[in-house]
Amino acid sequence: MLDVLLPPLVTATGGAAVVAALFTVGSYLLRDRGKDKSDESRQLRDLILNRIVHGVPVSRSDVSRFASARGLSSSEAHDAVERLYSEELSDVITAEVLQTVGSLLGELEMQQPYETLPAEVRQSLVRLNKLVRAETRDEEDRQVLTPIVSTLTNYAGLEKQKRRQAAHVIAAYVIGVASVILGGTALLYTPSPAELANHIVDALQIASRSDE
Repeated sequence: MLDVLLPPLVTATGGAAVVAALFTVGSYLLRDRGKDKSDESRQLRDLILNRIVHGVPVSRSDVSRFASARGLSSSEAHDAVERLYSEELSDVITAEVLQTVGSLLGELEMQQPYETLPAEVRQSLVRLNKLVRAETRDEEDRQVLTPIVSTLTNYAGLEKQKRRQAAHVIAAYVIGVASVILGGTALLYTPSPAELANHIVDALQIASRSDE
């Protein structure tokens, strides 16, 4: 009997049903995205470990490229290496391997203050910071890049905020258009209460005859 009752009910609540379906799909997509991130992080750790175990050098730039290829941010790449460094010793993860991972982690942490900046700027600042620290032991001189980094970070934050606001405007526009379309469709195809009642009565009669 459900196959007879459902059509008018679905039509009558078409807009709400579609909106609910969209929210459901969205929640599944978010959940799957989180699972994908976890899988990509594990793959990154496995790749780095495999290369180190087989004697292949892994640099900070290598980690950035590997992470970028998997849709991971520099912060997520750092977390992956840090988790690898926290692993217990085993036949594969030896003390020598952990020492190499620790050195790699130290290199990644050097660029953390610049991770919100574009990659090309970040690499230059890391290099400049190394040169400054090698040139002088004066802590005040070593902080010469601090105001520059602060200004660039603020600028990058403003640009990111502008992009986010633009994305919100576009999303709100799309949702508004979709709501109008769904609302109009529901009004056009919604049966009257009398028609809905007649349809239900007919369905009950059909069901009763089929039971006889």
